[in-house]
Amino acid sequence: LGYSDSSKCAGILTSSWELYKAQENLSRLARAHRIVLTLFHGRGGTVGRGGGPTHRAILAQPPGTVQGRIKITEQGEVIASKYANQDTAFRHLELLVTGVLKASTRQGGATPSKASTRRYKAAFEEISKIALPRYLDFVSGADFYRYVREATPLSEIGFLNMGSRPAYRKSTQTLSDLRAIPWVFSWTQSRQLITGWFPMGSAFGLFIDKDPEIHAPLLSEMYLAWPFFNDLLDNIQMTLAKADMSIACHYAKLVSDAKLRDKIFGQIHAEYDLTVEMMRKITGQAHILDNDPTLQRSILLRNPFINPINYIQVNLIRKLRRETAGTERHKALVHAVIPTINCIATGMRNTG
Repeated sequence: LGYSDSSKCAGILTSSWELYKAQENLSRLARAHRIVLTLFHGRGGTVGRGGGPTHRAILAQPPGTVQGRIKITEQGEVIASKYANQDTAFRHLELLVTGVLKASTRQGGATPSKASTRRYKAAFEEISKIALPRYLDFVSGADFYRYVREATPLSEIGFLNMGSRPAYRKSTQTLSDLRAIPWVFSWTQSRQLITGWFPMGSAFGLFIDKDPEIHAPLLSEMYLAWPFFNDLLDNIQMTLAKADMSIACHYAKLVSDAKLRDKIFGQIHAEYDLTVEMMRKITGQAHILDNDPTLQRSILLRNPFINPINYIQVNLIRKLRRETAGTERHKALVHAVIPTINCIATGMRNTG
């Protein structure tokens, strides 16, 4: 199950939904032919690549798809954060095993009735059909790739000695050739994080507008009763909390074409504000992550240390891009930019 590329191609909402349905179909086919099925989840650290609390993610899988067997990748700095010392590794493995046992024996908590589940699935199918064209229209727009290259440290990430594969699949270096890892990583560095939430706000808003009296309470009910939907929205909450449009604005100013900059960043900012509004409306919370005060406080405590590095990075990138490659000053600026990338990645946590 490839979370990274599917998310880059279709956006977080449609990607998550299509993977959910694929698991159901595979499980149904396996049972029909008496095949023992093990689903391999290619999860990275960041939400745009299938990240989030693994224990909850297992419980959020479609009923009947775990059956005592699951395979999961752990990538990037996630390995160190979860397995660097014995106690942390033991605790994490304990959560994994517990999640598999609960998911396999239906002891993971209350599950919605079959009738309710059918309603929830039909609703999310409709939401996905709204979200997909909005996402595709956004990322396939004229000069969008130019914005990505200029408003994020996408090019500068290439100076890092990281990753098992090159950033691009081909030498042409187009958006379609760009691999999912640098795609997600660059949006995270610039604090825009669109890979973890875009276009939730407009998709949910349009769904509610079709029938406000029914659809608004339905989404709130889905959040409370459906593990898949609850886990997805809580992961999106995490990305919203880590995004920062005031800092992202400074990265957007790296785009030389003012008209292009204002157009695309304007869309991102408006969608972000709408997504926060929709999230509060559905969850009934006053603020993002009110349901997880520990994580909320952790992010608030880390931000004062990460935010200045973002400003330093923007300034260094601006200077670096003005220099001729190969000069001593260019090399010095590259060496200065690399620690900022590592620092922001460490502070943001789930980036790998």
